[in-house]
Amino acid sequence: MLDDRRLPRVRGNPAIGDTLLLYTDGLIERRDRSIDEGLAELVDRLTGTDSLPLDELCDLLLASIRHREDDTALLAVRAR
Repeated sequence: MLDDRRLPRVRGNPAIGDTLLLYTDGLIERRDRSIDEGLAELVDRLTGTDSLPLDELCDLLLASIRHREDDTALLAVRAR
């Protein structure tokens, strides 16, 4: 739940083919490693996936979760 803190606003125009990936912590967080390690692993998994259709990209990311400990939500949007 958010309190009265101000969140930064980011504006920009994505280039054609750019992918926006929104996810919950269940995709990257595990008890046996830091969140930074989880983010680094996600970046590694995303390398070379820019041409994958979005459904395949999401399937790949969800299938790669080991030791699932939390619910996971994932949304991917690609600029056209």
